[in-house]
Amino acid sequence: MMKTAKEMFEALGYRKYSIETSGLIIGWQANPKDYKVSHEYRNIQFYTDKTWNIFSDNITQALVFSKPTVAEFEAITQQMKELGWIK
Repeated sequence: MMKTAKEMFEALGYRKYSIETSGLIIGWQANPKDYKVSHEYRNIQFYTDKTWNIFSDNITQALVFSKPTVAEFEAITQQMKELGWIK
């Protein structure tokens, strides 16, 4: 049976959040153990205009745009399917 996006993201250590800004629909955030800085977070966000982004930020609020891993991309793809963006 196909896992849901929620199950896939949670298996990768992400937790769901939402904020009232810029058309954000869903955000997922992780603080991977292998990061060198403990206050660094990895974020994946989905927006109402059917776009998404992935980035890292830290306590200084500096943004670093990132490339998804294969497992993250699979979860992102599943999330887009659940949002009705792709079949």
